Amino acid sequence: MPASLTARDVMEKNVLMIESSSKVSDAIRQMVSSNIWSLVVERDGLPVGVVRSGCVEALPWQELDAGSSRGNNDFSNNLGTA
Repeated sequence: MPASLTARDVMEKNVLMIESSSKVSDAIRQMVSSNIWSLVVERDGLPVGVVRSGCVEALPWQELDAGSSRGNNDFSNNLGTA
């Protein structure tokens, strides 16, 4: 690979984002329907993290259930920073 290539030269230009308050199940649907592996998580229009399919696959299936008694299946908490 040429040393002169920049991140801009190889980046994905059509980045899909999801709001930090969105449910994990919504992120899964968006990734599956768009055939992608990750989404940029945004809060107030600014990127605050990334959710990847591998991270979601590691969650217990009960955590992904919309009726989960824990009620913590959104991205507002425990975000990895981008």
